[in-house]
Amino acid sequence: MPPIPPELANNIGDPNYRPTDPTLVPKVMKRIPQVPTKIPLKDDKLADRVARCNLEVYDGNYDLVIFEEWVRKMEKIFIVVEAPEE
Repeated sequence: MPPIPPELANNIGDPNYRPTDPTLVPKVMKRIPQVPTKIPLKDDKLADRVARCNLEVYDGNYDLVIFEEWVRKMEKIFIVVEAPEE
């Protein structure tokens, strides 16, 4: 990280200070660390994340207990892959 420019370092805390050096702002901006932008991986789409969870296909059984179990498993998967509520 580059050092603080002397003109600014000598005037820190002075509320009436106005920089005269036009290159001061770019020098100070170089001191601010850049935050990398998060670029999602091509294979990190929601459908791909869900597919990697080895989903069970509901067999259409009319047993409510089996159906509720399947729904709970699906809800857990959506929580794990951080699927949006909608």
